[in-house]
Amino acid sequence: MARLTFLGAAQTVTGSQYLLEAGGERLLVDSGMFQGEKELRLRNWAEPEFAPAGVGAIVLTHTHLDHIGRVPRLVKQGFRGPIYCTPATKDLAEILLLDAAHGHPLQARDGSAVGLDLQLTYRVLADHALENGFAGATLGMELSGVVVAAGPRAGGLQPGDAVIAFAPASFATRALTRAAAVVKKPADWSFAAAATVPATFLTAYYALHHLARLEEGQRVLIHGAAGGVGVAAIQIAQMAGAEIFCTAGSETKRDFLRMLGIEHVFDSRSLAFADQVMAASAGEGLDVVLNSLAGEAMSRSLRLLKPFGRFLELGKRDFYEDTRIGLRPLANNITYFGVDADQLMLRRPELTRRLMQELMALFRQGQLTPLPYRAFAAADAVEAFRFMQQSRHIGKVVLSFDPPPAAKPAAVTERTLHLRDSCSYLVTGGLRGFGLRTAQWLAAKGARHLVLASASGVPDEEGSAAIAALRAAGVEVTTAKCNVAARSEVEELLAGIGPPLAGVVHAAALIRDGLARNLDAAQIDAVLAPLVD
Repeated sequence: MARLTFLGAAQTVTGSQYLLEAGGERLLVDSGMFQGEKELRLRNWAEPEFAPAGVGAIVLTHTHLDHIGRVPRLVKQGFRGPIYCTPATKDLAEILLLDAAHGHPLQARDGSAVGLDLQLTYRVLADHALENGFAGATLGMELSGVVVAAGPRAGGLQPGDAVIAFAPASFATRALTRAAAVVKKPADWSFAAAATVPATFLTAYYALHHLARLEEGQRVLIHGAAGGVGVAAIQIAQMAGAEIFCTAGSETKRDFLRMLGIEHVFDSRSLAFADQVMAASAGEGLDVVLNSLAGEAMSRSLRLLKPFGRFLELGKRDFYEDTRIGLRPLANNITYFGVDADQLMLRRPELTRRLMQELMALFRQGQLTPLPYRAFAAADAVEAFRFMQQSRHIGKVVLSFDPPPAAKPAAVTERTLHLRDSCSYLVTGGLRGFGLRTAQWLAAKGARHLVLASASGVPDEEGSAAIAALRAAGVEVTTAKCNVAARSEVEELLAGIGPPLAGVVHAAALIRDGLARNLDAAQIDAVLAPLVD
């Protein structure tokens, strides 16, 4: 059995780094995973400019996002191993390495898969959508796969086990996660079907069963009921014996819901659903609303609840836009829940594990089944996101890693700058510093006629030497005195340039350093004049 072994630690400018071994493979791990571990001052394994010899992989935690900036530098220095992202934990023994890549020695015969949902779109589009979540600033939070390596207290999981899991950065061929976020996959499920379960069923079960305590005979409204969470919620509501009301955004989706045996089906894109629900409930209203709509549709849904009703908010838009709602409906003992399974996994891992175990028992008993899904190859991830964004799917969208995505190196086009030797190039502020270095660069790119202007028109010793070197190389260099803040002087300079002018580099500047509180208008004007006048 492959085990994770602690080899040592190092203190660096960015924090502590840990060197681990998993089945013969060395992993470099940042300190966000192991708060409180005793630090041993060994080699500086994580020096950004140094690719660690003998290290097969690098592990980053989403709590230390500044470390991600080191990745390009490590790659540039020649590191070619995998880079993982994992949730923080205080216990090294809880960590599992999951394989989602077809063809690894411990990979199951089937390919592995990851699930998509709208939360991933929020991760791409909005930083605030990443707040307080288990997956952090990464793409992907759920998968089905195979355990490659496990800590000694990994809850009985071991290499070779086919599993369903929550994991940060699960859009990858491998992922790291806590044992508490993993359950074994039923043997008769495909990996694609298994990937439809974690986020959808945990969200629906946590909301309807754990929070709302949905009971037999109660009325529940499920918005967006043809989506992944919606279909899972229908199964849980049917299992509870509730009377179900649903909305969906297209006639095709509404027909699908009727095929599931739902009698009360309405249009989620019309506010008329509120009056229709009240009519269908004989004016009594609802016990539970599982909401994913925003704005006025959300407010009308809240007003549908009868006394002691429960409102379960799955949507993110009204949260992030800080939408205001009136409190009057809550006066009737209404309970309002904000539901986010991503935060649940981070803040209440034991509850998450218990709920997942209860769900898996219900699946084994045949009371629940995996969702319908549309599968895309991992190489077609762009098409999968576009398909999901257009709300064309029923159930779940899944990315399959069977076969694994093949890297397609981008074509490298060499672009070399060749300046025309028959034209002139003007550099303001060109007799020293950046301007002078720019003149040398222009000459190296083929310029043979340079006009170097400055307020004094006289180069210093360094400038004179550089200009002499340019002239010795066959470059015609003309120095000129010009105050670029004076229009007449600039016009006179331009009129005297020949051969024809082909380019200008404006490097003129005046430096008048001082504390901000001591600056006066004259100093500011003097500095800005050569830049903007």
